[in-house]
Order: sequence, then C-alpha cells, then structure tokens
Amino acid sequence: MKTKMLKKLSILSLSLLLTSCSDTSSLSSISSSNSSASNSTSSVEVVDTTAPVITSVETEKTTYYTNEPFSISVVASDDQSDNLTITYTLTDPDGEEVQASEGEVTLTKDGQYQIVVTVSDESGNETDSDPLIIEAFDPYSHWTEEEESLMLESPGYIIPKGIDFKETTTVTQSVNLNDTVLGVIIDNTGMTQDQIADYNEMLVREGYAQNIYETSYFASTILNSTDISVYDKNIENDDYALLQSYYYNDDYKIEARKVTYVMSHEWDEEFVNATLTEDYSALVPAFSFAEDNEEGVIYLTDYNYIMESMGTIGAIQGKLFNVTIDEISSYLDTLTEFGYTDASLDDLINNETTMPMYMDMETYAMVMIQISSYLEADIPFYTIDIMCM
Repeated sequence: MKTKMLKKLSILSLSLLLTSCSDTSSLSSISSSNSSASNSTSSVEVVDTTAPVITSVETEKTTYYTNEPFSISVVASDDQSDNLTITYTLTDPDGEEVQASEGEVTLTKDGQYQIVVTVSDESGNETDSDPLIIEAFDPYSHWTEEEESLMLESPGYIIPKGIDFKETTTVTQSVNLNDTVLGVIIDNTGMTQDQIADYNEMLVREGYAQNIYETSYFASTILNSTDISVYDKNIENDDYALLQSYYYNDDYKIEARKVTYVMSHEWDEEFVNATLTEDYSALVPAFSFAEDNEEGVIYLTDYNYIMESMGTIGAIQGKLFNVTIDEISSYLDTLTEFGYTDASLDDLINNETTMPMYMDMETYAMVMIQISSYLEADIPFYTIDIMCM
C-alpha cells in the first residue's frame, strides 16, 4: 500500500513540473499520511524562464538637438513579473556604445544614433528591441565655411543654427547707414511659432537667457515687426552675444551682434569712465533713483561701435526701467544746475523727447543727452542717450 502511494505522489510531482509557466500556482505543497507513516510534505518551485514582451518603442521626434533631453516611450509586459527594468544601449555616430538607464536620454554628438532598448524581469530574462534610429543635430556644425567666416568677422561668434531653418536660409552682414558692420542677419528661415519656441529652448540650453529689457526696447523701436524677442549670453566681462529675432513681412529674421553693457540699480561710474573717457564722463551727471525706489534698473550700453562713424568721441545708450516721471524731472533739474541747456520737462511730456546740451567753454567739449519716453512698452522705460563730441 505504501509503495503504491509513493508512486502516485511521484506522478503528481511530475505533472506539477510540466505545468505551464503562466500558471499562477507555481509553488505547491502535497501532503500524505497513512496509519504506518508520519505526515510528509513535498514542495516544487517552477522557475520563470519567459522573457518580457516589447510591444512598442517610440520617440516624440526623429531629430533632436545635441544636449536636448528626451524620453523614449516603451510599452512592455511580462506574465510573471510586474517589476521590469529598462536600459538603453546607444551607439553614437562614431560607433561607440553608451549605456543609459531608464529616464531622459541626451545625445552629445552630431549625426545618427542607434538605440536598442533592453527590458528585463526580476528573474533575469531579457528582451532587446529592434534598433531605433534617430538623428542628433549640433547647432554649431551645419553652417558653411563662408557663413562661419562672416559670423567670426562680426559679431565674433558662431550663432546656433535651428533644425527647422530652411535650406534657403541666408547669412549676410548687417550694416548701418554709415556702412559700419554691426553683425549678421539670418534671413529666410521659414520658422513657425512652434519651431521658434523649440529654437529658443535650445538657446537656453546653450547658455542664452531672454533679455526682457532689450526685448521691451526693440519691440517699441523697430517698425513693421512682430514677435520680437532678445536672447543674450555672456562672453566675458561685460561683453555679450546678443540674438534679436522678429517677424518682418512674414519672414522670421535673427540679428546677431556683440554688445557691451552693464545693468544695475545704480549708475556705474567705472563703465561710464571707460566708455566715454574720464574727461567726458566728468561732464555727465550720474542718474539716481529715489531712495524708496528699489525696483529701478539702469541699463547702459557701449554705443561707440555704432556712433564713432558719426564723429562722436564717446557714446552710451542708456535705458531706465521702473522709473517715475518725478525721478526724470529731478535728473533734468540736475542737468540744468550743472549747466545744460534745453532740459525741458514739458518737451519730454508733450513730445516724448528732450535733448539737453552742455558745452565746456575751456575745452569746447560738447555733450548731448537725449531723453525719450516709451511708456506704452511692455516694460515702460525712458532712454538716456549720451553723445560726446
């Protein structure tokens, strides 16, 4: 009787070993007893050998900027495990493999990448996806030698190129009425609003920041243009790479130049001395805000590169933000006390501009300070343009 019972248990154990892995009862216990033997238990564990199934691997786009983080959408399942691990193997344009864990992926080299997704379960079973091909676009690697040469001549740096720039995009030098080269204009880009937003996000990743003060200024002074924005990036000291973009006649343009400026709550005497020379800066009274005005901004730009062709010895374009008319009136009084003529608050109020002038009778040095109001701007401001002759 005991021998027959053991044979039956052996047959039952074999049938458990042959049970499908999809059976949730992978661990079973069998107990038997008889009058001549004590209770005994036999346990059998079925090992998971089924690999996960990958249903889809997708990215939002097929081309990304270098240094642009993005996510890979993976749909995978496993009958035996709820905890799946996803890893990525990236083969870069040079053939080198890079491992990345689940989350955002960043591409660092210009060219084609191959991505293979590996999904593994808790038992170590793995499944690899088919290779996914995407392109990485380095914004500094897609200009012609001639275009790079124009940029390096002026403004002196390479401008990031957009993925969505058309093949007919042109790069030409920007000049003023006196044929002074100011920088370059990137024209005929054919950009949509969404593409512009994507381009501006790339600029931020490349170290640029939106300059809200210059954006307000140019939006108020450039005619027949819309969607004006200004981004800049510090090069060194007070020098900045500045990109001014706008729509003109339905064409999206970008002007690039190098500018030198300081921005502070207080008048920067050191910057004024260096830009105008100390002899002339001594003839320009400093502007100051009222003691209770903690939000005021003095924005001073070196304008010599624009005005020297017009015979000026020194020039500063100043902009005053978060300033009151009383503070402007007080400054006009200061200019009058110093010896400036034609410092008229009425002209400023009625005509939106006034131009006080000063002449040093010993040296015949002359200074003109044109003050204008732009009170309808997104951030209202006054300009205070200083020209020394």
